[in-house]
Formats: sequence, structure tokens, C-alpha cells
Amino acid sequence: MIADIISRFDDRYIVVEVDGRYVVLLYEPYLPYADHGEEFLLDSYFLHYDIIYHRTRDICAALAEEGVRAEGVEALEYGLKQLFVLSGNAQYCRNRLITIGSYGTYCALSAIVLGDVDSSVTTRAVPVDMRQAENPCVSAENVFSGCRDCNRCYMACPVGALSDEGIDTDKCVRARQLRLDTATLSDRERGRLLLGCNRCQVACPHNPTGREPVPDDLAPLLNYDQMHSVVNGGKASISRLYRHIGRNYARPMKLNTLLDIFCHKNTK
Repeated sequence: MIADIISRFDDRYIVVEVDGRYVVLLYEPYLPYADHGEEFLLDSYFLHYDIIYHRTRDICAALAEEGVRAEGVEALEYGLKQLFVLSGNAQYCRNRLITIGSYGTYCALSAIVLGDVDSSVTTRAVPVDMRQAENPCVSAENVFSGCRDCNRCYMACPVGALSDEGIDTDKCVRARQLRLDTATLSDRERGRLLLGCNRCQVACPHNPTGREPVPDDLAPLLNYDQMHSVVNGGKASISRLYRHIGRNYARPMKLNTLLDIFCHKNTK
């Protein structure tokens, strides 16, 4: 029964059994947006993360209607990427992302922790030993084979944030966006994305090369004047951005700061 309910929403799911608990792993593939010369772009990851976030909630709600206890990814006690890798369905890349089959690193991830199970999930569950995850990144035995003699992602990083020691979050463009610390970045270092970076992923020769179109309701907003108007037009206005970047990022203080810096407006 449980498997049938999940399959109504997503037929790509994976079930793992870890420490006696059952976890459903979900992923939503995506592609970067096509660039048609807009003033800036957003990372399409955020749209697809919103999709899988709501899919996770919908599955949990459907399970609850049948009396099955289930919680979303916030209840997960383990590293999400680690579970994908240890289940045998993904491998680590040198940039600390994971690659999943033909989708490469372009996947938004989520999970459901099951409080109740039946044979429809237990019979398909992959046993996972978290003791194997003590040193999960970039050791020879668990790195994607296509990465071992390649350093294109390292070379593509505009700020030199990637190395064999990990990601230097003091340098990483994406991490600095989260801290609203992008004022000292050059235009080249910022790139084309108001939110996101993606250059290590785009450089990967094993990732898909396709692009998805910018959604029709987003495309007109990808310039300073329109985005500024939407961001500062009140709750109903800024809610237009919720599905594209999520509520956590769709906040005036965050977006005004990033907009002003990116578009070289007076930030004093």
C-alpha cells in the first residue's frame, strides 16, 4: 500500500533501511536555464527544489490520510547525499555534489522518514551502513570514476573555492550570497546568476548539456527595475517569486541587497 501511494506522486523513489528505520529518497532532475541575454538569471535549482519540497509534503499528507506516519526531510538524522551514495544510486564528485545516473549533478534532493512500513517498502529497501560514511568525500573508492583524472570544476570556480581539502566557504560565491557578502566580487566572479553560481556544474563534461526555458512568469522579472518593483510591492507581489526561489530567499532585505550589488546600484 505505501509504495502505491508514493508511486502516485513519484516513480523514481529509492527506499533505504538504516539503523532499523526506513527512508524514502526523492530527487527532481533539472537543467540550467537557457540564457537569452536577460540582465541576470536565477538558478533553476530553486524552482525544482520547490517542486520536490511540495511533492514531499503531498506524499506525507497522502500517507497520513491512510494512517501511515511519515515526516519530511527535516526529520532526517543522516546526511542526505550520504544516503544516496551508500544506497548505490549516486557517487560523489570532486566538487562535493553527487551525480545520479544520466542526470548528473542536476538534481534537487529530498527524503521522507517513515514511521510505519509494510512489505511494499521493506522488500525493496536497500540496507545502508552509516559507518561507511565517516569520510564520505573525494576518497578514491567513492568518487565518480569520471572525476578522478579531471579537475574542470576546480578550474571553473571563479574564486578558487574548490580543492582536494573541500569547499572554502569563505570564497564560494554561493556561500557568500547566503551571507549577503558579494560586494567585493567582480562581475566575472559573480557571473550571470543573481542567486546561485553553477559554474562548477556547467564545466562538468559528464553533466547534461541541455537547457530548460526560463518560465514565462519569471522571464519579465529578470531585470533590475521589474525585480525591484516585485520585491518591494508587498506580500502579494513578492509571492510571485515563491515558487522560483522559495519563501526563505524571497525576502526584501536579502533580494534588495543582492540586486543592488549585482546591478551596481548605490547600496549606502
